[in-house]
Amino acid sequence: MFSSYFFHACGLLAALASQILFIMPSNASYQCSFNGRWEQCALRRIMSNGRQIGTRVRWLSDGKTVSYYFYNCDDGPGLDNCMVKIVEDNGRVTYGTSSSGGRGTWITSNRGNKTIIPPFY
Repeated sequence: MFSSYFFHACGLLAALASQILFIMPSNASYQCSFNGRWEQCALRRIMSNGRQIGTRVRWLSDGKTVSYYFYNCDDGPGLDNCMVKIVEDNGRVTYGTSSSGGRGTWITSNRGNKTIIPPFY
């Protein structure tokens, strides 16, 4: 009797742990660059209708969050070029362009700021 409860409890814990481990990578710490300065950041995919439409970056040094929404993408072999809507946590909206490949995404805003976001792992 005890062993059946024990195995049932272990099964529930394993199911819960697998869900937690599935969620954790989106909050994992990465290295991002803003205007040539590398620092730790947390990344989250922005999804809509089952596909990624953007990336949310939280800069760990100051806690600021910036959302990058990609649109009008020109998909090429191994490289995507997109227009980008950049929304800061203070509500300021800027636009720019991006290039994405196997080593990450390079974003240049119309204000001249340059951001590099690594690929998700």
